[in-house]
Amino acid sequence: MKLTLRQKEIINIILKFDNNLPCKIQIISEQLKISTRTVLRELAIIEDWFTKNDLVLVKKAGVGIYYDNQNLSQVDLLELIDSSMAKKEYTKLERKYFIIKELICSNYPVKSSYFSSKLGISAKKLNDDLEDIAFFLNLHDITLHKKTSVGISITKNEFDIRKLIITLMYEIYGNEELLKLSMCSNNELANKIDCEFISLKNIEIAKKVLSKVNNYARFSDRAYISILFYLIITINRIDQGHCIMDLKNNIRYEYISPGFIIAKEIIVYIEDCFGIKNISKQEIIHLASYFVAFDVPILENTQPFNTFFNQVNEDVKELIELVSKETKQNFICDNMLKNDLLQHMKIAIPRIEMNINISNNEVGFLKDNYPQLFSATKKAYLIILEKYEIYQVLESEVAFIVAHFGVSVERLLQRYKIRIMVACPLCISTSKILISRLNKVFPIFEVINTISIFNIDTKALLEQNIQLIISTVKLSINFPSLKVDPMLNKEDKHKLQALSMQLAKDEVQPNESIVNKTATSISHTSIEDIKYMNDFGNEILNILNTIFLYRSSNIQSKYELIGKIASLLGNNNKEAITDISACIISREEIISTYIKEYKIYLFHSKTKSVRHTKIGMIKLSKSFVDQNNYEVFGAIAILVPEDASSIHMKISSQLSSMVADEGTMAKLIRVKTKFELSNILEKYLIEVYKEQIQERIGGV
Repeated sequence: MKLTLRQKEIINIILKFDNNLPCKIQIISEQLKISTRTVLRELAIIEDWFTKNDLVLVKKAGVGIYYDNQNLSQVDLLELIDSSMAKKEYTKLERKYFIIKELICSNYPVKSSYFSSKLGISAKKLNDDLEDIAFFLNLHDITLHKKTSVGISITKNEFDIRKLIITLMYEIYGNEELLKLSMCSNNELANKIDCEFISLKNIEIAKKVLSKVNNYARFSDRAYISILFYLIITINRIDQGHCIMDLKNNIRYEYISPGFIIAKEIIVYIEDCFGIKNISKQEIIHLASYFVAFDVPILENTQPFNTFFNQVNEDVKELIELVSKETKQNFICDNMLKNDLLQHMKIAIPRIEMNINISNNEVGFLKDNYPQLFSATKKAYLIILEKYEIYQVLESEVAFIVAHFGVSVERLLQRYKIRIMVACPLCISTSKILISRLNKVFPIFEVINTISIFNIDTKALLEQNIQLIISTVKLSINFPSLKVDPMLNKEDKHKLQALSMQLAKDEVQPNESIVNKTATSISHTSIEDIKYMNDFGNEILNILNTIFLYRSSNIQSKYELIGKIASLLGNNNKEAITDISACIISREEIISTYIKEYKIYLFHSKTKSVRHTKIGMIKLSKSFVDQNNYEVFGAIAILVPEDASSIHMKISSQLSSMVADEGTMAKLIRVKTKFELSNILEKYLIEVYKEQIQERIGGV
């Protein structure tokens, strides 16, 4: 039987007391900041442990608890407790880092039994881990060797080992933590960095090294951070006696020669710091290659450079042509793109040739937001790189190129406005949600108005320069249209991005809206205005007074969820409960209001059973899976009267827009109390009220 850390802490508190002064439950609760109920639950387990070890923990009702040490002294008891502590359970990722770290640091093969014992795993699980680790190491040109009678080891080319260490550090700590290496003092870093490959002493040395060579080179922020991190790793490895003694055949000596002087100065300083002499020339060459890889300014007026840069210039033109052809987008006229790619590729190509990898944490973002562009760029870039006998490229390098094309895409979109109509026949709130999302995600779209699907006059649309209809239902008309989900899912965003690029390319339209908006000022306030604003304010007060937040762990279906909302709003009136349920179900049968991003339903409907706009939320502590195989954690409901006035519709529309906002939705998902929910809605509706005053009466 094993003990947890908390159980050990409870025993330690009890041992401070004796039979003359027993320990109270309340004392343990206060010291550990846990409830007395939790203490009692833990004590039941602790008592079992004492009994199984033939020890006595005395509990006297109304008196307290103490340890009877007749069988074992406190010192021996503490040793027994330590031996009974539950071992740490390592995750698969933690096991990977531990095994690789041991293999890097060990000068001899490591026995399999060592890893099984240290990690507390079976031989089978270790073998599974080693298979994955072997694949990972192979990506860094390192081979894992496993010999039954000898042990486990890896090939140790120092060049590849350092690449591996850098990758591991980014995986373990992430970009933000490693960025702090360049910004924090050693005292601030002391509790953040705990690693065999980084020491506080060597961080300080690396910073001093770069400050000394600042006269030789000007570092961009990115270059400074990257080279500082590489230097920290390098200094640590040299300090441990690991130097680069041989180099791969892909070093471009003519290209790195300007960085050689800087690298030599750095190595001399390192030699002085550690009292080491004659660090290898290969170490200097490799360090010089990093200055090139991270775009530290170099001389470019020699013949080899001119020839190379002329070649890259032609390659950039070809790359743009290939990507333009593959994506059917015209990037050729973007001179800024040409210049940006030239500046990047003259550094990137030698870097890739020399097998120097740098991190790029935007890969996922670019693949998600520019999937077609990413695929086309990778294909075109490989064609260019084959000229330099490079036949494979990491996605991190492709992502740097895609980012430049992505910026070009955004520049193109900023030059145009695409006039669209929105069609949502099922609910005005849904159309408001869709328009809100379109305005936020696609500023290129200018939503002119909503349109009825039963009366689409294509000739009139053309006369208004409308280019597209975005609808929540499929339209069978002879006019450009696209069906989307009101919340704009990932697939919708990809389709709209591709379509907007095509329309922007085909149509040249200024950024300014065709519709001139003129502000009108009302100089006199009428009785009708005052009555309207009074009714508007009362409707907001009614909403705030009837907000509901209900928690449940028993709801198992969408229909139970709808039934609970109906019962909360129906005020125990069976007819009202039936009517509310029927209205929401009828709306759901037409189109689902499930929001995948947040795993909730957004029910909104008209019903004769409410006299004012209603909004509330149900949160489930235990999710369920609905008939569409969606996991559901709750619902938000917005109901308006069947005979809704303009005020009802105005406010319900604003509530729908609020829920459509990703930031507000994230806040709603996190609320724990009705008070929090009420605060969010109150702040928002007050702003709506102020805007309505401004719109109805003018500046007040």
